[in-house]
Amino acid sequence: MEKTIQNLNDFYLKTMVFIGFISCLITVATSVYAPFQVPDYNWISDTISDLAAGDSELIMDLGIYSLASAQIAVALGTSHLYLDGKRWLGGIICFVLLAVITIIIGARNEYGDSDNTGLVIHSYIVPILGVLFTLAPLLFAKGIGTISKKLKYSLVVLSIIWSISAISFYLVPTQYDGIFERFLGIIAISIISLIYYSFLKAIEIKNK
Repeated sequence: MEKTIQNLNDFYLKTMVFIGFISCLITVATSVYAPFQVPDYNWISDTISDLAAGDSELIMDLGIYSLASAQIAVALGTSHLYLDGKRWLGGIICFVLLAVITIIIGARNEYGDSDNTGLVIHSYIVPILGVLFTLAPLLFAKGIGTISKKLKYSLVVLSIIWSISAISFYLVPTQYDGIFERFLGIIAISIISLIYYSFLKAIEIKNK
């Protein structure tokens, strides 16, 4: 771990953090702004996905692609900050796949508009997204634990909360879909942000 830390490129990691945090802010901002552009939108029952079709499509497309950018920044940053073996590689692959899935979701637009013609790919790949967001923080946790035990345990806790909430999403009445999806979004952004914070902690350790 010491050799990895000493070989870090501070500018590269800080760039990934900057890109990632800006991307996350854009995702959050579009998710908050878009509902005000849709008449009679219900934050409790109507999902964020519903905003990605119709008049608010372009706003949410920006948010969705920004989230993909944040996920790519995680993959690039963790590829440089390589703190574990196969588990760490698994976490990187998870975030690459998350970025691909997020881009597909944004590009296909097969949801939220009652269009059931053709392949409604959203229904098939969202569960995969759920599994990946459960696995990724667990795979990174041991390596990040060499930087900070608090970050390690925080990632594990967020992974558990995410998995329980993701399963619950399919069990609760549909009138609560919106609030559940927003809660999952907060957890996802928190996972990503903690990984970015681990980049900064690694730089701090290196420069002591």
